[in-house]
Amino acid sequence: MKELVLCPRCGQPVMASYPRPPSLRTCARRRLASEIQHAGDDQSRKLYPTDTATAIMTFAVGTIAPRPVNQAVLNSRADEAERAKLDAPAREARRVFAERQAIFEAAKKYAYVAIGYARDGLTNLGANLSP
Repeated sequence: MKELVLCPRCGQPVMASYPRPPSLRTCARRRLASEIQHAGDDQSRKLYPTDTATAIMTFAVGTIAPRPVNQAVLNSRADEAERAKLDAPAREARRVFAERQAIFEAAKKYAYVAIGYARDGLTNLGANLSP
């Protein structure tokens, strides 16, 4: 009896001695169907968001096909990895600095509005504050 192993992608049992198990040929099709099915889902938290065109390109060309990257998720993961390397006092110092920076930015924005100099798309200044 030949030994059976599980396919790493689809989890189906395949024969270990077969040079290219038949179920591995269908893994790409299953992934394509899954990516097309879930292309309209919320992908704001995914590092590599997938749309229908990207899924078809990956199926046709393979892993060499270019994929879009969500820069916000990439930056947040890099920040998390950097924070994980820091000790507790350094993490607290960064948190306090970020809070102070947010307060400073808010104060600058409201100061610009008060003196009549609008930045960053502020248009509702009122009659007495418009520049």
